[in-house]
Amino acid sequence: MKINLYGQITDEMGVVSAFAKLHEELGFPKLVPSKSRGFDIDDIEYKNGERVTVEFEFTSDNFINHGHVEQMKEGRHYIVICYEDNCNIVKKVREEYAKDNLSVIELKKYIEYKEDVVKDEEHNIQYFVLSYNPAKADKKTIDEFAKTNMYGLNSKFENDYIVPGSKILFKQGNYIVAECSVVRYEQFDLPKTENEWKLYKCLYQYPFGIFTGTQEDMEKYFNKGYIFYDEFHVFKERLISFKETLPERNMSYDGKIKITKEEYNKLTGK
Repeated sequence: MKINLYGQITDEMGVVSAFAKLHEELGFPKLVPSKSRGFDIDDIEYKNGERVTVEFEFTSDNFINHGHVEQMKEGRHYIVICYEDNCNIVKKVREEYAKDNLSVIELKKYIEYKEDVVKDEEHNIQYFVLSYNPAKADKKTIDEFAKTNMYGLNSKFENDYIVPGSKILFKQGNYIVAECSVVRYEQFDLPKTENEWKLYKCLYQYPFGIFTGTQEDMEKYFNKGYIFYDEFHVFKERLISFKETLPERNMSYDGKIKITKEEYNKLTGK
């Protein structure tokens, strides 16, 4: 089995997201939450009922760089789940550290990338304005989203895809209040089991949660689509009016509008 992705996996968060879709194929019948300290998953069921410890890495050499080899205990099976095994880690750990209780799962063998199907004028980058309403985000102010890197929404995008590197502007009321750059866009179905909710919570609060993270809250504020972003910037000194700047443009019913690069520059004062 392979999964289809549009944007490239470029970090550990992408590895976790792909694992969530592939876990049964990889031999893990149930999902469990990861941790913020130590190994990502201390104990999880693997093939034939074996209990193992899992660590997620973008590339396998990070398992060594992060000091996890020294944390390995004799008699315990450890598995590195990474996008690329760039250092032949099992052989390296066996020969250089005299430890033979490590395995590796390289996810790129299970992933096929689709061609970009959404085009724009320059470098395929897209530009969007999204409506932000604190009442629908547990009364969180827009600047609190600078602490995390995930924004949930139910707006529809063409082909359920946003080109990585695209620019998002947030409009609160009539004013542009913040912007960010898209790392990737993912869609998730509503979790059904307790373990699925626990894994969703890990994504929900990565790398820093601004919501309480209770299942009640996660159900209340669940969104099917999630933008993972960086370069989040809040406009505080000079707010630009959307209506005055683009008087002929109107937001769609789902609180979104695609704009041009020139319109983006006007709304950001560039």
